[in-house]
Amino acid sequence: MRKLLIRLSVLLVFLAVVGAAYYLVSRIPDDQPEQALAEVKRGELIVKTYLRGALQAVRSTTLSAPNLGSASQVTQLALSGSLAKPMDLIAEFDDSDRLVFLQDALLDVEKTKQNLKKGEVELEILRSQDEVELMSARFAVRRAELDVRQNELISQIDARKNELTLEEAKRRLQKLESDIQSRLQQREAELAVLREQIRKAELDVERDQRRIESARVLTPLGGLVSILENRSGRSSFGQASPPVQEGDDVSPGMALAQILDLSEMELLTQVEEVERARLSEGQEAIVYLDALPGKPVKATIKRLGSTASANFFSGQATKKFDCVLSVDMTELLTQVGATPEQIRTILASGQVTQKGVKSSRSPRPSPRTEGANSGAPSEQAAAAGKTGKSAGGGRGNRSPEERERARKMMQELAGGRDIESMSQEERRKIFQQMRSRAGGSRQGGPENQAASAGQGGPRQPGAPVEMPALPGASPASSEWTAADRLNARLPEPPQQGSVVEVLLRPGLLADAEIVIERIPDTLHIPLQAVYPSGENNIVYVWDGNDLEPRRVEVGQRTETRIAVLSGLEEGETVSLQPPLDQRQTTKKKKSAKKSGPTLPGGGAGGGPGGGGGRRQR
Repeated sequence: MRKLLIRLSVLLVFLAVVGAAYYLVSRIPDDQPEQALAEVKRGELIVKTYLRGALQAVRSTTLSAPNLGSASQVTQLALSGSLAKPMDLIAEFDDSDRLVFLQDALLDVEKTKQNLKKGEVELEILRSQDEVELMSARFAVRRAELDVRQNELISQIDARKNELTLEEAKRRLQKLESDIQSRLQQREAELAVLREQIRKAELDVERDQRRIESARVLTPLGGLVSILENRSGRSSFGQASPPVQEGDDVSPGMALAQILDLSEMELLTQVEEVERARLSEGQEAIVYLDALPGKPVKATIKRLGSTASANFFSGQATKKFDCVLSVDMTELLTQVGATPEQIRTILASGQVTQKGVKSSRSPRPSPRTEGANSGAPSEQAAAAGKTGKSAGGGRGNRSPEERERARKMMQELAGGRDIESMSQEERRKIFQQMRSRAGGSRQGGPENQAASAGQGGPRQPGAPVEMPALPGASPASSEWTAADRLNARLPEPPQQGSVVEVLLRPGLLADAEIVIERIPDTLHIPLQAVYPSGENNIVYVWDGNDLEPRRVEVGQRTETRIAVLSGLEEGETVSLQPPLDQRQTTKKKKSAKKSGPTLPGGGAGGGPGGGGGRRQR
């Protein structure tokens, strides 16, 4: 009985093991994997291209710390993110040391002027004394000459004495005249030294005044204030420097802040050579900033590069074309979260800046007179042929007859000489004569009347024409007066919770999506369902049981789908991967390519005579 139970137990265990093995074997998946299938669809196929680049302001300026002689302390500073207007105060520096130097320079000027006055008075006294001595010497010579005339009436010894006395008086007079001349030249030289010292001291005063004026840094254009990092101190590699703050000591010339005109911004990208032929200026695009996920902004292609370039230092192996996209700032500012009042202020400030830039463009001098006219704007205007035009007229506004007349006038006044061989004084005289002639020919003209309006009378010949200031436009920094700098105020601080200064900075990355072509009513399948085979394109169609290879003709493609011109029908099912045998064949080919070709007898023990192969050189 006991043996029977043991045998039944062994049988039950065996049956359990067999059942478990059968269960596990049945759970093993088949070698033939499930096919990834896709349906052939008909509809509109949108061909797009995707670009990536950095956001950059079209107009911006960088303000630097002034040169106050040494590192200076920041006493006032505009807040980062505030919206500044033209001629707003951005930063103010401590100029107390420079004021002390200015007072010392003014004292030096007054002291030297007093010494000059004293020297001039002493020179006048010396001249009076010299005149008295000179008159006495001349009287002695005249008296000796009268005594010589009596030589015929006196003895020979007395006559000889008179002659010697006359010679001595003449020598004394000659020596006195020479000494007087030398003393006068010496005194004149001393006075010239004093005048030069005064001139040098006045230059020092003027320099100190300019430095004191530059202690208040103003912005020439309106826009977003971006305070830069303080790089005056030493920082270790990889450590970020904090932004400039009030109380920091800043080195002269260090970049302090950047003013960004937010009314117009661009996206700088690069396109491949294949994509360049399909893009054109004015084409619409959609921009997605990394800082604004899911918020599209409209844009247009503003400029396309004509020459390809490659930056090998950044790992770019192929050459690309530059592509600049103009961003719709109203929509971008709205997406950022700017208020309507901020948007109006930013756009209005940009319009004023554009007008100021256009009005400040001066006529470009000709290549022949460019070097001679540098540093003299009025001379450039006269040399450029200012006859019959206002001072604001550009070079393109003058007719060829007017330019030829101005050239002939310059040649006539120069007398055939080359303008470059003349001195600065000679060129200035010629330009003044040209301005006088041009001003005389415009007397009573509409340009002269417009220029002289509000000046109390007609413009004098040779006087510069003053253009009326644009409303709200800012003059150039060189035209700012001390009152302008003194009356400048800091821009209003940014609103609480505003993210405009965070989301609108140069260098922000963004993606651009450009629609190249819309193909209506076309068949399209996933891109990975097409397999190139030589000059043909093969698609594997699933008939329900097996995959059937079929040759198709394809057209345009997107990043995920491709158009099918012939070879398929709507509703058919295609495979996204080739059959198993095709994949195994492909793997074998790839492994054969990796292993490389084998030469007969090339291996160790590669058959009869394998070791006796001759090495070829």
